[in-house]
Amino acid sequence: MSSDTISVLIAEDEAVTRLGMKFALKTFPDVELVAESADGVSAILQALATKPSIILMDIGLPKVDGITAARKVKEALPKTKVIVFTGAEDADLMDSAFKAGVDGYCLKKMSGEDLYSAIKLVNSGEKYIARELRSTSKEQEKHQSKREGLANELLKEQMASGSQNTIIGERYQVEKVLGRGGMGIVYKGRHIFMNRSVAIKILHPELAADAAVVARFRHEASTLSQFNHPNLISVFDFGVTKLGEPFMVMDFCQGKSLETLISIRGKLKAKDCIPLYLQVCEALKLVHQAGILHRDLKPGNLILTEEGHIKVVDFGLCKSFDGMERLVKLTCTGEVVGSPSYMSPEQCMGKCLDERSDIYSLGISMYETLTGELPFQADSYYEILNMHIRGTAPREPLLMACVPPVMEEIVYKCIDKDPYARYQSADELSQALIKASVYLEQKV
Repeated sequence: MSSDTISVLIAEDEAVTRLGMKFALKTFPDVELVAESADGVSAILQALATKPSIILMDIGLPKVDGITAARKVKEALPKTKVIVFTGAEDADLMDSAFKAGVDGYCLKKMSGEDLYSAIKLVNSGEKYIARELRSTSKEQEKHQSKREGLANELLKEQMASGSQNTIIGERYQVEKVLGRGGMGIVYKGRHIFMNRSVAIKILHPELAADAAVVARFRHEASTLSQFNHPNLISVFDFGVTKLGEPFMVMDFCQGKSLETLISIRGKLKAKDCIPLYLQVCEALKLVHQAGILHRDLKPGNLILTEEGHIKVVDFGLCKSFDGMERLVKLTCTGEVVGSPSYMSPEQCMGKCLDERSDIYSLGISMYETLTGELPFQADSYYEILNMHIRGTAPREPLLMACVPPVMEEIVYKCIDKDPYARYQSADELSQALIKASVYLEQKV
């Protein structure tokens, strides 16, 4: 392929439209079609595999919608340009698309020559908006300016009342940032009237306009509010700020993540690791029984408190796996989400998941806790996914860390490629860990 050639991936679920786009692009010698996808999951994976210059992305894709797919592609491949190619002349959709990071917004009724012009413009680093929507875009800019003005007014009100920090929900005072994630920012705060330390998670402003993301966020809060367990963070309040940003309020957990602990100590011995993961299993038993998957288990989401208790946090990707699977907006089957280093093979391939996927992620986490390193490491997102699907976790790090064979066996059973060969539940894994603990104590 010439260095001047613009490589294009088409993501369109209608075969006839996809065929028409292919014929249109063939008339331009400097444009080469490198892949095509009929759903959002395939679009993400094809993008990671081919790294195209341009993706022509339909919004209404099955499995994962085009805006979500565009956001994930831009996170992994910031140099790839994404042009929405849709029949929707909707200002709110266009606004959501640009907030997700797309570079252009085209309408399907445009001519092949106009599409080519849009591709050339976007490939050069410019933004493109269909001419029918350009006046609407100016209205969006006015709306954003008004929103920023409201934010300034709110800040002035807070300063005038003597407060030096942001007040959320009229009763929570923000003190500092605790962390940032894919869905939002978590702050340490204080309940003004009860003088109680809390953690406040606020959805990112650019995601607050996305109804599907807001529904997932609300679902997370609703899910966690059902539980009262020593190994789970309790959620006790939910609301929306004056700027329209959803937030949830949780117990503040003082401690360090296992990820931080591993970075400091390098690795943990099996006798220290087992009690921690037994607590994780206790938390998983409860949420799995309620029909909920975590889907993003990793050391960074396991907090070790000052009292030595483990708290499982960040259910931002949690998803019911009962009949709620049919609610596409909340739980689109095949959606590729999660941290790639800890994702199960079936999660990497966008398949339907059950609790055994969490068991796999837990096995990867135990491997890292015991050795101080991950079993699968690569330079790209796609390569890591491919390793989870087809690769074999090396045994050398476990041998070098002197991990007892009984513990090694547990880890490898957890991370078996075949879900049926893994522990089938958190309770089954818990029983295996208890037996390993008894065996190791007897050997001392």
